[in-house]
Amino acid sequence: MFKSSALVAGILGLVMTSFPLAIAGDDPTSVPRVPAERCRLFFKSLQKYTDDELALLPYVRKSLTQIYAVLNAPGLMDLSRVENLVKADTRGFSYQLEGIAKALHSVDAVYYETMRDMGKVLENSIGDYVFETEMLEALREDSALKAAMTPRIEALFQGRILSQRARLNQNLERFGWIGENKVYGRMMDVVQNSESIEKKSTLKKKILQSMADDLRKTHADVMSGKLDPTKIEEGIHKLRREVRSIPILIMSFPGMFYLDETIKVKKVTISDEDLKSKFIPDESDLLKRAVGISKDGFYYIGSLVRRLGKMKSSTGIKEYVHSALEEAVAEDDSLKREAEPLLGLVSPTGSASRAEFEKTRAEAKALFNDLQESKIFLQLATQFEAAKEEF
Repeated sequence: MFKSSALVAGILGLVMTSFPLAIAGDDPTSVPRVPAERCRLFFKSLQKYTDDELALLPYVRKSLTQIYAVLNAPGLMDLSRVENLVKADTRGFSYQLEGIAKALHSVDAVYYETMRDMGKVLENSIGDYVFETEMLEALREDSALKAAMTPRIEALFQGRILSQRARLNQNLERFGWIGENKVYGRMMDVVQNSESIEKKSTLKKKILQSMADDLRKTHADVMSGKLDPTKIEEGIHKLRREVRSIPILIMSFPGMFYLDETIKVKKVTISDEDLKSKFIPDESDLLKRAVGISKDGFYYIGSLVRRLGKMKSSTGIKEYVHSALEEAVAEDDSLKREAEPLLGLVSPTGSASRAEFEKTRAEAKALFNDLQESKIFLQLATQFEAAKEEF
């Protein structure tokens, strides 16, 4: 819930002319990091000696190393640390940890639930901050919305950004991602002290079954209407998050999966644009028994994630701006008069944006209908379960 203190913080933020927003696309090589050798020694000190190689360990260590190297770079203050982790896509590696833990929950519910919660806290904290910056960017980039935004309203959204940044830094320290009592040792213990996964074949089975289960659940939610295409948050955004977990999980295990052109899916169309998806598994050093994933199915999932993301980033942003303004007006009635012009422009039922909202909902409904007709999620789930039987 937005608090009035955020408005005060936002007013202070307006005088910070160099206030940085999270800009996707900044050169990741410019991100300050802990040196690679120091990272290697740090994680070597956390790794216990084992006679048998734990199949999961290198994958978890990779994600943790990326997070540690970015969050604990020397000399970072609160502001530069947040900017650093956003540029480096630290959120993606936290999402990997969340996905890995979820896939292995059946192995050891206690240990992997802990890992899942830690990854989720980090991913959500970064996501909440980034989304607040995206709302203000959207208001500044649209000429009509910008003209309707008074200094006080801009201060309100600046305050939301500052509040989320403060909350993100608090969570980083509270949960041990930075500071003296670092969480990385406990995360390594999850892998080393839970029921050991010594064979990659066991690991592959668990991952494939987890993805199949998720896809079947998502298909059921689409068919039943639990995922509603007329709703941005509980329909479009939630479907995107569920679907996005599949390629991210596959990419969390480099060399374990490859795209196979011979495994086909029916009733889906793949365009040239879809082939430019950023969701590409690392095939540079494949395991002897790597798992083939339908290339068309994989690209379709990437296309789906992108299309749903565009809906949220355009129409969805307006819906969130409308909700944030209504919250602020409910808490401070003196803001009502100057907020009315902007509220009218972003209202789902107002004359200015009604056509856009209707168009987005129609597009989402057509997309959901395609998912129902093609049964693409069931097709992929069946393929994953068939692949599992090979190990």
